Amino acid sequence: MKKEEKQKKETISQIRTIIENYGSFTTFDVDADSSPVIGTLGSAFMLAEHFELNGVDGYLYLNGDENERDIEFILYENLSMDCLEEILLLAQNYEAEEMKTEKRISN
Repeated sequence: MKKEEKQKKETISQIRTIIENYGSFTTFDVDADSSPVIGTLGSAFMLAEHFELNGVDGYLYLNGDENERDIEFILYENLSMDCLEEILLLAQNYEAEEMKTEKRISN
């Protein structure tokens, strides 16, 4: 297995572990400044905004339009490493917030 493939599998595994422990989440849940970019084509772009165990809901937008045009489920395996790294950071932020909440509740 190539180094890149191994790194990708490890990153996906880390994301899944967090979601298994704390559930799915959105960029809104973690108060993200921006959403990971899945891809662009001309004036259209797709952003990852809802994260589930096996993949993300990608929201398709047109430049200058705040309303999404389409939503597509995309498996983690089909995302770029850059996108996965951004998702992992969001997942780690989500995990940290959930752990703080659990600690407050238990006190």
